[in-house]
Amino acid sequence: MTITFTLLHESEFCLFGSVIPSESEAPPVFIFTANPVPKAILDAPQGIPKKKELPFTVPVTPVCLKKSKVYAMSLDVKDGEKCLTQKEIHGFGFPASAASDWKRVTEVQPFSFDDRDQLLLKKKEENVKKVKLDWILILKSKIMKEEARKLQKAAQFKARAADVLHKKPFQLQPSEYRLTDPRLCELRTERRAKAKQNKK
Repeated sequence: MTITFTLLHESEFCLFGSVIPSESEAPPVFIFTANPVPKAILDAPQGIPKKKELPFTVPVTPVCLKKSKVYAMSLDVKDGEKCLTQKEIHGFGFPASAASDWKRVTEVQPFSFDDRDQLLLKKKEENVKKVKLDWILILKSKIMKEEARKLQKAAQFKARAADVLHKKPFQLQPSEYRLTDPRLCELRTERRAKAKQNKK
């Protein structure tokens, strides 16, 4: 039994849910329309508090001496009556006398460490002499001295004898072989072929 079918048109081959655009409908054209600028943009910013203007700092040199001074109460007698008075002191636990009144104990004199360094060097040399050297160290010192002597001897300049003054000058000699004479030339391949034949 034969089954008949009808061939669909191209316009009917479309995805499910898609709409076939018609040729008569043209796409909409966008037309720009200018709107007026809002007035709030041109006004000053709103909602921001005004900046506080701080007063300018006036430089004042601090009176360090007055701040560093300490006052202590002391009992004095004035007109036959006892009274408390404040006296300036440098600090609690320090003497009341000023620093300028102190006497120098050390006497300023020129000095140098040369004598001390020489004395220490002598002591070091004496201690080195007291220590006995091992036979290996003695042998090494002898070898080093011998090497130093050889190097010093090799470094000395030694002039060669002037033999060039007595010799004859260089003379060109003719070649033993003539350029026209052909020489025998044998390739390696020929040698190998001969060797193979001899082996057989």
